[in-house]
Amino acid sequence: MPASEVLTKILEDYTANNPTLEAAHLRTFCEYAATWLASKGVVGVGHTPNGLALRLADGSELLLFEPAPEVIIPVPGEVSITGTQSKITKPVQGDAPSFQITGR
Repeated sequence: MPASEVLTKILEDYTANNPTLEAAHLRTFCEYAATWLASKGVVGVGHTPNGLALRLADGSELLLFEPAPEVIIPVPGEVSITGTQSKITKPVQGDAPSFQITGR
């Protein structure tokens, strides 16, 4: 069974503030959640318009959490990463003009 520092820490913090909870049931759930996440193959984390999402091996994304409304920074439409006036003009090195950035 895989271990999850994140789920373990959440469980510890939650039960510390709620001493009347039965930790065995919650521990069982956290163990299941860690196994489920490992079986889905989390390959990364991404920022979406709705918040932070886990990227899974099958190409899907699951929203991890939504930010609080006071920290949402509005973005006007699409954002260009090549600049506002001109495109990047550095020549591409190597045989192909594209390359993988996902590590796959």
